[in-house]
Amino acid sequence: VARDGIEVSSSKLRAAEQQLAKSSKVPYQSSALFKETQLSSKVDISELSKAASEHINKEGLTAAGRALTKHASGQRITGTFPKLEGNIAQQNKMAQQVIDNILKNPKSVFRNLHRGGLEVRAPDGTGVRFNADGSFSTLLDPKL
Repeated sequence: VARDGIEVSSSKLRAAEQQLAKSSKVPYQSSALFKETQLSSKVDISELSKAASEHINKEGLTAAGRALTKHASGQRITGTFPKLEGNIAQQNKMAQQVIDNILKNPKSVFRNLHRGGLEVRAPDGTGVRFNADGSFSTLLDPKL
């Protein structure tokens, strides 16, 4: 199997994938496939949601809240996410609702990223990305 310009035997690739699957906190599917799929039984939505709700600074902003400050309507040209309103607690709540709506939408597409991590896209193109360790990374604007 040739991958990223490197020749690897299929058995070695499978062994490496199995080892990664055992050691990874993030649900993992075979890297030989990398297909977009509907919700996989391996994905723990509540853990992903919890990762987005972790506080990241002393003001009380969550990871999701911080991402929304960058992607909210009026912050970017696309403006696909809701406009920021209220205090930090209200912004965190709004951001968490955005994340949960994407994660819980039955038509959202879950895609494993080739360097680890997970990307989830709602039917409207908005999305959320998680790192290989399961931590929240960012919100995603629709692809233009």
